[in-house]
Amino acid sequence: MTPSRSLPPLGAPLLGRDDALAALSRAVAAGDARLVTVTGTVGVGKSFFALGALHALRADGAFATVRLCDASGVARAEELDACVARALGAGESVEGSVGAAAAALGSTLLLLDDTDALDRGAVERIASILDEAPELTLLLTRWARLGLPDETVIALAPFAVPEGDVPDGPAAELFAWHARKVRPDYGPSAADAPFVAELLRELDGLPLAIALAAPRLAVMGAAALLHRTKRSRSVLAAPDQRGFDAALESAWQALTAWERDALAQLSTTPCFTADLAEQVALLDPGGPRTLDVLQTLRERALVSPSRVPGAPGDVVLEVLRGVRDFARRKTDPARLAGARERHAACMASLARRALASRDAPLDEASRLGLLAVVRGALGNAAPSAREAEHALWSLLALSHHVIIRDHAVEAGELSLLSRVLDATQGSGAHPALYARALGLRGSRLRAAGDPAAAARDLGKALHVARTAGDHPLVGWLELETAELLASTGDLPQAAAFADAAASTLATLHDGAGEARAILCGARIDAARGDATTALAKLDRAVALATRAAPRDACVALTARARAHRDAGRREKAREDLSRAGEAGVGAPRER
Repeated sequence: MTPSRSLPPLGAPLLGRDDALAALSRAVAAGDARLVTVTGTVGVGKSFFALGALHALRADGAFATVRLCDASGVARAEELDACVARALGAGESVEGSVGAAAAALGSTLLLLDDTDALDRGAVERIASILDEAPELTLLLTRWARLGLPDETVIALAPFAVPEGDVPDGPAAELFAWHARKVRPDYGPSAADAPFVAELLRELDGLPLAIALAAPRLAVMGAAALLHRTKRSRSVLAAPDQRGFDAALESAWQALTAWERDALAQLSTTPCFTADLAEQVALLDPGGPRTLDVLQTLRERALVSPSRVPGAPGDVVLEVLRGVRDFARRKTDPARLAGARERHAACMASLARRALASRDAPLDEASRLGLLAVVRGALGNAAPSAREAEHALWSLLALSHHVIIRDHAVEAGELSLLSRVLDATQGSGAHPALYARALGLRGSRLRAAGDPAAAARDLGKALHVARTAGDHPLVGWLELETAELLASTGDLPQAAAFADAAASTLATLHDGAGEARAILCGARIDAARGDATTALAKLDRAVALATRAAPRDACVALTARARAHRDAGRREKAREDLSRAGEAGVGAPRER
């Protein structure tokens, strides 16, 4: 509770806060706002920004007097009175003399820094102080708004972080400024740049974390600093200043037991909507609702808006990485394991829905959640059957979204498939689910040009699927095997598998699947020189797809148009191409 009549120097440039500073300056200089609260999460730079605002407003001459008071630890109304009175030069004032002291100073801007401890009585006292002292404007820093009438809130967000390998923007500028305090010639080299960019993301763009991390470049390189930061946040501490964990400890202690529990459970997810939060963070009976606790955590800026987009209309939230790491370290591992299991179950359910809906894309927030489940299984030396099943469903949905819809094969996905299959082998996961993932890898290996490995995976998967009696999976694997055999030139066997797939899928009344199998068979027959049989199959594929899958109808019509064209039936070819265009799926242009 120390008042200051001379402002301390900033000690660093005020970067990336031009808009917030302009908004604050406009509000207080015009007299529209006499109570301004600067809010934001731990480490976002509230105190530093407020001090910078004081310097700027004093330089502009907006106030006759500018004062600063450290209000950390001030809780009750009488403590607040004493703090304000001393800052205004009124000594240990009693109520009423604050107004006189402020009047003697003229127009006054007083910063009350770190007011998170204020109880409700002290908050209400702020309103009466402003009534007593009409010349006084109060600027406060705290996690959450006061909730008083006529309060203006300046909410600070973390700095934007680089999206690629080039460190740029205010976060990078601040990092370089602090690094040059220990290495005057510092500038990230081309080799260091990707590590610095990733480090800024790991630090969530928080100014305090950046200021604590950058000086470590005096004793290690950017790659080593990134590795150490990912392994332990203890690197974000210095003997001569308050570390990041110390700042978080204050925020943690101010939470109720319910709020700590919910924050820790939500720290097991990369991001979440309110609906997902209610399913993951289960609070003990007799406590508040998860939704109400989430609202409080959001108001205290311990839960933040996520930079990751969700589905249209969704509000996606996250716990910043530093807060996430701290909360997990403060919580019983068994409690966290339960939250992870619930999150994995939610993601597996989402994966099944995504796979059932062929044309529904995954939003980025869902993709990150699915990937977190997969990584969780990879990090477990012996995943349980449930963990393995959740991971396999998640991986299948990811592959469907990223690969099947884009018709591309990525080495990273093949590697991930192999690692998950290795990690979940023998886990007790449902055999048909494991076979589905194995078949997916076989399909990817076929597309990647490794027919021998593809044949091993598809053969094993087909055997398991037949043994398990999973007929939809059998049909898909038969079709994949037909495509593989056709690509290797074994056309008789390919034709047999295509016919088998069509028969299996017809039994299941899967018109779209049957159409794709018949279309595959038609291509194989055409390659064998049997144009008559191929055309008959194309007619059947068009009829089926037109009824069951308009997107596939376009493909079938285009294939039949080519067959008509090759046979010299140009009018029929033009008719099929016209119908394909009417399907509205962008048929290839053919003459």
